[in-house]
Amino acid sequence: MKRYLVATAVVAILFILPAGSWYYLQNGFDYRKAALETLKPKNNIKEAQIVTSNNDTLLTSQVFKNKTSVVYYDRQENVKSEDLEAILKQYENAYTFQFVHIVPKAETSRITKKEDLILLQENDAQSLINELQNHTFCLIDTGMRVRQRYLSERKDLTKLVEHVAIVLPRIPEKDIKLKRELK
Repeated sequence: MKRYLVATAVVAILFILPAGSWYYLQNGFDYRKAALETLKPKNNIKEAQIVTSNNDTLLTSQVFKNKTSVVYYDRQENVKSEDLEAILKQYENAYTFQFVHIVPKAETSRITKKEDLILLQENDAQSLINELQNHTFCLIDTGMRVRQRYLSERKDLTKLVEHVAIVLPRIPEKDIKLKRELK
């Protein structure tokens, strides 16, 4: 009886565990491959002047270059503030992440101290509003390319969070230098 138990354990370790690991990794690979297919760059952000809520005039390259950005323009879609806060909280310390909120002229008095939250005036951000193409959110990568657009529905917000995690670049690791290389 003990031999059968040992034989079963050996078979499980040699065949069943590797097969389960392979299946799990293959599913993850397929998911990431499909997500990258939907996140192919759609088009580049054109250079234009935009005005922030602080009345600073900036070029789009100053705002979006080397930043992974989520652009949000609320067209009375009534996205819950908890959902927006959850997205901001999820990525507040993420490398290169910023949240760009296009606000009506009446709301531009809101000045934010957060570096990862940029408020733009609606009247002066028309080129970005055109990029949204009747969507509420837009994901822009560090190369100023539009990756995907999203509506304000719950399933789209879930996809947005997943896609931001895929598009965000990793923090570059510091190279280890040996003492003999420093001379």
